[in-house]
Order: sequence, then C-alpha cells, then structure tokens
Amino acid sequence: RRQLARTSLLNDLARSIASHSDLASVTRVVVKYLEQHLYVACAGVHLYDPATNSLTCLARCEAGRAMAEAEGIGEGARFPLDDTSFGRCAAGETVYVPDLTAEPMPIPRLMVEHGMRSAVGAPLIAEGKVIGVLAVVRRQVDGFEADEREFLQTVSDHVAVAVHQAQLHQSLRQAYED
Repeated sequence: RRQLARTSLLNDLARSIASHSDLASVTRVVVKYLEQHLYVACAGVHLYDPATNSLTCLARCEAGRAMAEAEGIGEGARFPLDDTSFGRCAAGETVYVPDLTAEPMPIPRLMVEHGMRSAVGAPLIAEGKVIGVLAVVRRQVDGFEADEREFLQTVSDHVAVAVHQAQLHQSLRQAYED
C-alpha cells in the first residue's frame, strides 16, 4: 500500500510539474507538493554552480522561506555548498543527515536554531551533470526512513528533468527574443 501510495504521489507531482514551463513555477509546485504530501518542515530546490561550488535558492516552502529570510538567505540568495551538509551531492550522491545538531557547518546550525533536526539532500542530475539539490528537512532526529530517502531520490530525478526542461525553455525564449 505504501509503495502504491508513493507511486500515486509521484504521478500527481509529475502531472503538476508538467503544467508549468517556467523555472519559478516548476520549483514552487515541487516545494508546495513536498510540504503538503510528505509532511516535511521545510523543502527547497537549489541550483548548483560547479564553478563556484555554490547553491542558489530557487524556491522554498513557507516555513523555510520565513526562516531563511530571517537569516538573510532568502530566495535567490547564493551560498557556498561547503556551508551545508550536502557537499557530496555535487558528486551525485544523496546525503542523509539524521541529526543536524552534530553538523558543524553554518547552514545546519541555523536550521537547528529554528527547530529542524534531520535532512535529506538529493542531487538534481540532468544530462549526467549535477544541476541542483533538492533539500528536505524534518523536525525529528532521524526523521526519514530508508524508503522515504529512496522516494526522495526518485522525486529529485523527476524534478531534475523538469528544471532542466524549464532552463532549456527559458534559453530558447531568450534566444528567440534576441
């Protein structure tokens, strides 16, 4: 039943994403969906820049937006990947942090101050390259079971395709306008 429910959720997400073509709308749909259906405290989609090894926030759920803006890292903010727990995402690896209180980096410390305790970072991979990170956080220590982490990786695969398609659409539109 659990697997069937997750497949249904994934199909619903794919249909919701498909109805949007711009990057902002796609990413907002994803974080809203995760917040409503996976009962997470915070979700965000970030673009990865390998030249600077940094992340740029594209969208966050409401709770994450309020927390980040209070700390001066709102949507559109760029921050070093090394300030997060998700450094291995740059190599295409899904990262699970069962206890954020044990993390010494600045971003996890901020999350702990706001009541967050565990996190998953799933890389967004398109055409064999990491283009971003899907970050999901819960208030409980060890808040993600193994099957949920696997499901989040599957979600990130769909999100990566949608983000990449939105980027291509945006580039095509810009080229047309130019």
